Amino acid sequence: WDFNVKAPSFFGTAGLKMRVPTEGSIRPYVLGGLGFGSIDVNISEIDLGDVTETLIADGYLFREDIEATKMMWEVGGGVEVPVAAMHLDLGYRFGKFLGVEDANVSRAYGGVGVRF
Repeated sequence: WDFNVKAPSFFGTAGLKMRVPTEGSIRPYVLGGLGFGSIDVNISEIDLGDVTETLIADGYLFREDIEATKMMWEVGGGVEVPVAAMHLDLGYRFGKFLGVEDANVSRAYGGVGVRF
């Protein structure tokens, strides 16, 4: 068997970002938050195509194990680096879905902001 499993997710969190006091111009920060996320697992086999519904119907999987909207938490940190009137924001975030085994979100990010 040659299975392919995709688990697209959609999530949103709200939280707090706290800057760590420093004497330099680079400003490190930590963050944390809570929110909700949705996971929808799709399983296919190279010759049979999408087998998700078949696996549920045959009792190998339960729908609540592969389709879920759950609370999630998130932690992370990063640095803001001033560049003239702008700043670069570089960081990392890790999020974990509650009540779903082995479902987490890990991401590194970068952004540009303008101060006004």
